[in-house]
Amino acid sequence: MFPFALINIVNGEAVSKENEVPLMVIGTVGKSVILPLRITSDKKIRNIVWLSSNSIATVQINGQNITFIVTDPQYDHRLEIVKSNYSLQINNLKIKDENYYKGQITFENSFPSEPLIQNYKLHVYEELSKPQVIVNDTLSKNGTCNISLLCHMKKEEKNVTYNWISLKGVEEEILQEGPILTVSWRSGESEPNLICRVKNPVSNHSVRANLSMELCTDPQGTSAWIIGIGLIILVLLSIAFFIIVAVFIWKKKGEGFFQVFNDHILQQETTTESVTVYAQVNHPNRENAESSNVSERKNSLTIYSTIQSSKKKNAAILPETPSGKDI
Repeated sequence: MFPFALINIVNGEAVSKENEVPLMVIGTVGKSVILPLRITSDKKIRNIVWLSSNSIATVQINGQNITFIVTDPQYDHRLEIVKSNYSLQINNLKIKDENYYKGQITFENSFPSEPLIQNYKLHVYEELSKPQVIVNDTLSKNGTCNISLLCHMKKEEKNVTYNWISLKGVEEEILQEGPILTVSWRSGESEPNLICRVKNPVSNHSVRANLSMELCTDPQGTSAWIIGIGLIILVLLSIAFFIIVAVFIWKKKGEGFFQVFNDHILQQETTTESVTVYAQVNHPNRENAESSNVSERKNSLTIYSTIQSSKKKNAAILPETPSGKDI
């Protein structure tokens, strides 16, 4: 029996018949992670092929010269080789980088030339955001306040654990695991000092629950308060309604008065007529009073005057002033 594990090469990948447990490696989104090579042999390495779903990179070693080639475009500018031991470093990690990886190592002058296989399982996590404590339900009965609390994450993450912790001075006591906690205390007692702590393999956050007796109000007192507020609002609405109606009626009456007044003025204007008065005056400086009719017409001066009257009158012609007299 050979002292080494038998290995088959299938589609360019090395598959060991030995059921080797992969090395667990944990990385954070946006950061870097190293897949370490564990080489105990003193033999010189000829080349290394890094594999995942397919070949992602190769390393050719010729003395002091090292040639590193990235063969998978999705890893461009994100892979490096640690020169001290040829481990693979993946930069700017993404969630989709989570996968199984293999390092296939071939030694110089080895017989047979089967490569050494090292397996890895890479887990990639995002750093958690700060959680929120939400009051789910409250109940006050016989002076006891009962509150249901929820430790809430805005975004669901994998492998997140929740712990409710009671703080007593500097000591911490884990009360319960999971996102929901029900807590109670009596009136007059101090409120519990609680925090919710969330964590995943790469981060953790804690948030304090701000509790007060005000969260548990007496239902009867609350009902009376609501009824009182409702009555006040109803009275105010009634007063506002009556004011609006009164203003509307007053405006309507005012419009009727002004309309009657305007009609009366128009009626007076229509009954008023113009009367024209004619007056004929002889010229005072003429010497011959017994002139011809033509001369009299030339020497006389006619004056027209229009007089406004509220009643109908016949037009009157003033008598002529005797010729030769001053007006």
